[in-house]
Amino acid sequence: MPKMNVQGSIKEVPSMIQVRARLRTIYRRVQRELSTGLGMYPRCFLPLWTATHPDASHQIARDTDLVIEGYPRSGNSFSEVAFRWSQRPNQVRLAHHIHQPAQIIQAVRWGVPAIVLIRQPEDAILSYSIYQPENSLRQSIRYYNRFYRSLLPYLNQCVVATFDQVTCDFGTIIENVNQTYSTNFVRFDHSPTSEQQVFSRLKKHARKVSSQYENQVAVPNAHRQSQREELRCRLHADVLSPLLDEAISLYAVFVEYSQGDDLKHVTRLNRDAA
Repeated sequence: MPKMNVQGSIKEVPSMIQVRARLRTIYRRVQRELSTGLGMYPRCFLPLWTATHPDASHQIARDTDLVIEGYPRSGNSFSEVAFRWSQRPNQVRLAHHIHQPAQIIQAVRWGVPAIVLIRQPEDAILSYSIYQPENSLRQSIRYYNRFYRSLLPYLNQCVVATFDQVTCDFGTIIENVNQTYSTNFVRFDHSPTSEQQVFSRLKKHARKVSSQYENQVAVPNAHRQSQREELRCRLHADVLSPLLDEAISLYAVFVEYSQGDDLKHVTRLNRDAA
C-alpha cells in the first residue's frame, strides 16, 4: 500500500509477501555460504548433513560403490542416471548430488572410487544462477571456485570428467574408473537410444519434484537461453572479472586431468588397504 512521506511524494511500502520473499532469499544465501564454507571439510560437513537430512542415501558410506560429485549443473544428474542405467539389473550404491567437495575428499580417504565432474565455468555458473535465482552471481562464482580449489590436492587420486565428456562419451568415463580402481562396472553404451532413455528419466523426475520444470530439468532447452544471455553480460562485469578469471584457471587445471593422459596422474587405489 502506498504511503505519503514528509515531502509529500508517494512511497511504496513492501507487502508482507515481498518481505517474506526477501527474507527467504537472504536466508538461502546465508545457508549457501555456510554450506560451501563447511563443504571443504568432511569431518565437519558430513555429520552436519546427516543430522539435517533424514534421507542420507546420497551421502558417502564405507560400502559406497561410487561417488559422483560436481558443481551443480555440471552433468551430475545425467551421470547418475546413465550409470544406474548401464548397471541394470545390479543395484549400486551411489553417493551423489550433495554438490560439496567433502564427498570427494572422503572418498579419497576411504579408497572409494570417485568421479569429479566439471563444466566450463561460464556455462555452469549461468545455468546454476537460473536454477537457483536467489543466489547472486558473485556467490555462484565463489561457490565454483571454493569447490574446485579445495579438490586440487586430490586430483591424482580420482577420475575427472568434463561436462562434454559426460554428455558425449560417458562410457569412456566408466572405463577410466574401472582402469583406475580395478572395478568392473558395465560400460554405458552412449548411443542415441540410451541417451534418450536417460533424458526421459530426467524429465520425468523434474516434472515430479518441481513446479519450475523448464528451469529445473537437467536437459537442454530453449526456454533458458534468453535468461542465460541476460546474465552473461552481468557475469562479465569488471567487478566479477577476478573471480571469473580464477574459475577459468581452475577449469584449465581440471581439464588437463581429464585428457587422454589422465590415467598417468591417477594413483591406483586398493580399497581393502584404505
